[in-house]
Amino acid sequence: QYLELPLDKFSQLKGQVEIPRSGYSMVEGVSLDDHILRLIAWIITEGHFRVPPYGAGIDISQSTNSPNTVRIEGLLNFLGIKYSRYDISIKGKPFMDGNKEYAYNDDITRFHIWAKDGRLLREIVPDKHIPKQLFQMTTKQYRMFMDEMMLGDGNIRSGQYITGDKLLADQVQALAFLNGDRCVISKYKGKRAYTLTFSIALNKCGLVPKNNSKMVPYQGRVWCVSVPNGTVVARRNGRGYVIVNSHDHVVNVAPDVYLLPDPRTN
Repeated sequence: QYLELPLDKFSQLKGQVEIPRSGYSMVEGVSLDDHILRLIAWIITEGHFRVPPYGAGIDISQSTNSPNTVRIEGLLNFLGIKYSRYDISIKGKPFMDGNKEYAYNDDITRFHIWAKDGRLLREIVPDKHIPKQLFQMTTKQYRMFMDEMMLGDGNIRSGQYITGDKLLADQVQALAFLNGDRCVISKYKGKRAYTLTFSIALNKCGLVPKNNSKMVPYQGRVWCVSVPNGTVVARRNGRGYVIVNSHDHVVNVAPDVYLLPDPRTN
């Protein structure tokens, strides 16, 4: 049930309004082996797809002395995937990032997945984006998958995932939203990458102070979104919100109201 509230009364409410910032999707999960899900995460974060005339294989690179190198090789061996390992000596060599020069602080290990297995993996993950079927993962599968993603391109201590790919950033945020994690996308001035900050707090809502709410004059098109399950997800300034469906009753009878959870039903 919802409380119908005129807009001019909204700012008069006491306290703060809680707006859901994430939820849980009722899905059956994907039928992929857990180790395949982990490998997909490494392909997305650290992989490179070879293209003709260089074959159909997939390369995954990591610092030689990183624990992740052992982790990746263990996945490949467990799954019985055919690969070649190349240890490349580059420690101390300079490289450019933008206008700045840096030096590699470790050697690189490259795992080259052979073409036959590479083609099979491409049927699941054709590029460095999250495959559509993975949006049907259970929350348990999602957390296992994101643990590997964070090892590749994230910072577990700060709860941040970083990528220069806008589509991938959107996909990661959508996955978080469907699995109970509050997640904000930021792009700092002068930076090329998108930073996604996660919060796995038990409270899935964001607080909106009343003094931040005001009526503004507006002329133009108004969209009344309607979806079968009554749940609409919107995003503003990198933050996602769960909002209510534009029910016929509201659109036709009371177009000037907010729909808020009725405190009388709590």
